[in-house]
Parts: sequence; C-alpha cells; structure tokens
Amino acid sequence: MNTFVWSGFVSGQRREGVLQAPSMDNAVSLLRSQSVVLTKITPQNLDIIDNEAVKRPQSISRLVKIKIPSKEKLLFLKKLQTMLSAGLPIVDSLEMIIKQSTKKTAPVVQFIYYEVVEGVPLSECFRKFPKLFDIVIINLISAGEMSGQLDEFLNKAVIYTERQAAIRKAIKSAMTYPIVLLTVALIVVSVMLVKVVPSFQNLFASGGKELPLPTQVVVDISNFMRTPDKILPIIFVLTTIIVAHLFFSRRSVNYRRRFHLFLIKLPVIRSLIINSNLAKISMIVGNLYEAGVSLVDTLGVTKNSVAFEPIKDGLNEVQYEIAEGRSLSKSFAVHENLFPLTFTSLIQVGENSGQLSKMLGSVNEYYGAEFDDSVKQFTALLEPIMIVFMGIVIGGVLLAMYMPMFTMGDAL
Repeated sequence: MNTFVWSGFVSGQRREGVLQAPSMDNAVSLLRSQSVVLTKITPQNLDIIDNEAVKRPQSISRLVKIKIPSKEKLLFLKKLQTMLSAGLPIVDSLEMIIKQSTKKTAPVVQFIYYEVVEGVPLSECFRKFPKLFDIVIINLISAGEMSGQLDEFLNKAVIYTERQAAIRKAIKSAMTYPIVLLTVALIVVSVMLVKVVPSFQNLFASGGKELPLPTQVVVDISNFMRTPDKILPIIFVLTTIIVAHLFFSRRSVNYRRRFHLFLIKLPVIRSLIINSNLAKISMIVGNLYEAGVSLVDTLGVTKNSVAFEPIKDGLNEVQYEIAEGRSLSKSFAVHENLFPLTFTSLIQVGENSGQLSKMLGSVNEYYGAEFDDSVKQFTALLEPIMIVFMGIVIGGVLLAMYMPMFTMGDAL
C-alpha cells in the first residue's frame, strides 16, 4: 500500500488528509466517491505547493485588465472540464493548461493556480475576474464544489458559454450583410454626388434651361456635400449623437430602458430579443435549480446576467413574487408581454410533474431553436429591403441626372 497526501474541498470547505491506496488511480477514485473535489494529490513526502515550473503570477490589479478572447476562455473551460472528468486534480490540471495557454491567458491561469494551491476555492478565484467569468459561470462552479461534482458543473458552464457565443455569432452574421450593403450604397452615392454629378451639372449649365425638380434636388445635395462649411457641422452633429447614445446606453439605466422598450416594439427585433433571452433564462435557472440553489437566489443570478432592461425588470418582480410564496409559472404568467404563454405553460408542466430542471432544459432547446428561426427570418426580411433600397437610391440619382437629356430629346 502507498501513502498519498491530498488536499481538496468537501461541500465547499477546505480539507486535507493522508490516504493509503494501492495506486494513485485508486486513491483518486476513492476520494471522488466521497464527493471530494481534489485540488492536489501526491505521494507522501513530496511538497504539494512548491512548483518551480509555474512562474509566480502578476498582481491581480494588472491581470483583471487583460482582455482574453471568448474563444480562449471557452478553450480554457473545456480543457479544465476534460481533465477533471479524467480524474486529474485541479492543481495538476491547471499546471498542464498553463503550459498550453497563450501569452494572454497564461498569466490569468497562473494566478488561479497559485490561489487554488493556497486553499482558495476555484469559484472564488473566478470571482476575481468578473470581466472574464460572469456570475452564471461562477455560481455553476460554486455549485459543483458544494456538490462534489465540479466536472459536471464545469460541463454546464462550457455549454452555457458555447450557447452565448453562438447567439452573438448569429446576431453578427445577421447584421453583417445588410451593414455591408448599406456601406456600399453610401459610398457609391457619395462618390456619384461628389464626382459624377458636377460633370453633369456643367453640361446642364451650358444648355441654359431650367432643370427638372428631381435633377435640381440632386444637384443641390451635391453642392451641399462639396461645401465643407455646410457638411462638416452635419457630420459633427451625427457623430455627437452616436457618441451620446453609446455613452448613455452604458451609464444611464433609464435611457437604456427607454431604448430597449423602443426595440421591443419592432416586430422582428422583438422575436430576436425575447427568444434569445428566454433561452438564456431557462438555461441558467435550470442549471442552478438542479444544483440546489433556491429559486429566489437563482432568479437573482439570472437577473444580473440579463442585459435587456425590460426583461431584467420583469425578473426582478418575479423574484419578489416567488419570495412571497407564488409558484414560478404563475409569477412569470403575470408578465405575459415579456414571458409568453408557451414559456409559462411548459414551466407549469415541469412544476406539476416534479421535473422542473428537466423541463427547463427542454424550454432552453425550444427557444434556442426559435431564436435560430428568428435570425433566419430577420435576415430573409432585411436582405431584399436593403437591395431594393440600394436600387431606389442609386437608380434615383442616375434617373435624375438623365431627365434633362430626355427633355432635350423631346424638344428636338
């Protein structure tokens, strides 16, 4: 029999001990069966803290400013989950990940490594990087530590992160094509007004006749755009409006709420917002509820993870109603304008059957599919609108320029 020194967490509490087992694999299996979340296990008489292979991390004040790409964060979570599922202790897993990390990610993982070695729970290490790990991931990790199933809850965190990345990618993809079309249209029209129209203007001036109204409007716009004293103030005002919008969207909750209320009134945009948020809400509530977190606390976490102000306000009211003893489905049903009947009905079925967490998983899949359909619908609607818009604008300018020529032909 061999003797092994181990350290880890049991129900969220730091524990250390000595264990005898035929091999390290047997020792790891025995501790895992006792719901121990291992941070380190080594043969006796080996130092479990000192590791010259891993450099000392930078100060936390510098690390929190590092911007790590979403792909690297997801890769880190996947590697950690895979290694823990294979039975590796947290410290050994982090040490391996450090060697495989990029220059941006490595310092953060090094900091987490030394914090864990010194006895800090993994969830608390993550909590020190709020810009990197949001409150949902932190609570999932904490639930995994308390239940002794850290690898399973890390997997839930990976799925959650992947889904949020997929939503962001879908929205970007839906917006890329119309933005490109709009940009091309603006560039083409601007070049025509600044370079092409003046050439036609000289030709019209030699004719000595009054220009048709559409042609005169285009000529006036061209003259306006080629006059810096007139166009620069317009550019300045537009830039100021955009910057002010971005500033107040970040700093003012009331402004952000009014803007979000405007967006939710737009038919196709509304379905995008509602479906993406309902998918997110059902995933978070289902995972945390399954972990044993109370519904009141679960909704508090969910509320803080939602960026859309009207839905955040609705979740805040639902949280208060549940604290007063009302069921989850009835609390959601009060706000039918934000949480549709299908959503509340499915949750009610889960409550009545005693399988709420399982039903919330189904709700997440359902609204995830609905969101994908909404993105396709949005793209299918916007693309022809943008094409028609380009045709009208560019064709209108060309037609206005050729109208005087048609008039000259009729006079002949």
